[in-house]
Amino acid sequence: MSEIPAGAISLLLFVAFLYIGTPIMADNKGRSWKLWLTLAFVLPVASTLILMLLPAVQNHEEDLAPNNEDETTRERSNVSQRAAARSKLERNSRNVPAPSKQQKKSYSEDFKKEVVSTMLSSGETLSSVAGMYEVSPTLVRNWKDKYGSEVLAGLNRKATTKKESKMSDNSDFDSDSAEAPTLIWHIDRAKFTFSDPSEYKEWKKEKKVFFEFSPSSADDGGEAVFVDPESSEDDFEIDEHRGTVKVKLEKDGPVITAWVAVSAEIVDGLDEEALNEWSNDQGGWSSCSIHLGDFDASIEEDDGGDWRFPGSEDG
Repeated sequence: MSEIPAGAISLLLFVAFLYIGTPIMADNKGRSWKLWLTLAFVLPVASTLILMLLPAVQNHEEDLAPNNEDETTRERSNVSQRAAARSKLERNSRNVPAPSKQQKKSYSEDFKKEVVSTMLSSGETLSSVAGMYEVSPTLVRNWKDKYGSEVLAGLNRKATTKKESKMSDNSDFDSDSAEAPTLIWHIDRAKFTFSDPSEYKEWKKEKKVFFEFSPSSADDGGEAVFVDPESSEDDFEIDEHRGTVKVKLEKDGPVITAWVAVSAEIVDGLDEEALNEWSNDQGGWSSCSIHLGDFDASIEEDDGGDWRFPGSEDG
C-alpha cells in the first residue's frame, strides 16, 4: 500500500472537524444548524474531488522535474561551451597555442649524431636504424641530411688513425695465423658498383673484401722489391690478421678504404725511395687490387693505392 500523503490526512481531519464539530458548535451557540448541515454535505463532496485530483497534480509535478533537470544540464553545458569559446578567443588574441594532449618528444644533438653514425657505419637500412632507436624513419633521414657530412668526417678521421696505428705496430700481426708484415698496401678510396642490385644486397650481409696480390705483373716483374715475386703472389680475405677495412655503403655500391699487410721476403737494402719508385714508375700500383669475392662487382673509381713500410711516419 502506498504511503498516504500528509496533506491528505490533514484535509480529512479538517473535513471531520467541519462535518461533526461545526453543527455541535452552531447548536450550542444558538445559530442555524441548517446552514452547517448543508456545508456538512457539500464539503465531503468537495473534499473527495480534491483527494481525487491530488495524484494527478503530483504526477504532473514529477513529469516536470526531469524536464527541469534537463534544462539545468543544458544550461550548464551552454555555460561550459561559452567559457571554452572565450578561452580560445583569448589564446588566439595572445597567439598562445592550445594545450596538446601529447607533448612532442625532443632529442639531443648527440643522440641525433649517434643515430646517423650507426646508419653510416653499420650498413643497415634507414628503417632498421629507425626501429633500433625507436624513432621515425623521417627523422633519421632528416638527421642524416643535416649531420651526415660532419659525422662521416669524424668516422673517417677515427678509422684512419686507428688503422694507421694498427698497421704501424708489427705486434698486431705476431699471431699463429699470420706473419709480421714486411710491407703495407693502402688504398683510401675504391668505389664499387654491382651489375645486379640483388647481389649488392646479398654482399651487404657479410661485407667481405679480398686482396689480390701479383707483384710479377709490375713492369720489372717485381724484382726491385721482392726476392721471389711469383711465390709472393696471393689472394686472400682481408681480416683482422691481414689488415683492416672500412666500408661506406652508398646507393649503388660500397666505397672501401683498406690497409693490407703483405708478408713476403723483400730484397736487401730496399728503402722508401726505391719502394716509391717501384710503386709509381715501375707499375707497382698495378700489382695488387681489392675485390668483393665471387660477386659481380667492379671498381668504378679509385685513388690507385700506395705502398709503405710498417711504422713509417705517414703509415
